[in-house]
Amino acid sequence: MKHLKTFVLCLLLAGCAAEPDSTCKVDPVIFCEPFEQISAELSPQDKNHLLEAAPRDIILMHHGFGTAIRNRFGLWHDNDLTRFFKSNGVDHPDSMSGPFITGLIGYLEGRNVLMTEEIKKIPPPPPPPPEPSK
Repeated sequence: MKHLKTFVLCLLLAGCAAEPDSTCKVDPVIFCEPFEQISAELSPQDKNHLLEAAPRDIILMHHGFGTAIRNRFGLWHDNDLTRFFKSNGVDHPDSMSGPFITGLIGYLEGRNVLMTEEIKKIPPPPPPPPEPSK
């Protein structure tokens, strides 16, 4: 009987954990799940590092953390996230990870995050130089 109670309690807890977090204040909501996943996996030290990041620090995250985001959430492919970014003028995956990171930071801070505003915070990289004349 004791094991049955434990089993039922585990099932109830697992069911609660599977419900979406209704406190996610990110628009559009397609970013809630990725932000929740990352938040659940970050150590307290890593969360603190993100929360204390200056704009220059975020730019420097482009290769390590930014690469992981681009690869993990398929920013190189067609999906809801990339369609959102492209519909808001961000066409290249390299340019998507900056606003993604600033949006994640806002999510970790518990504030209302408008991803269209996050896009405006991170200017796109300059275009490549023209090809040399031959």
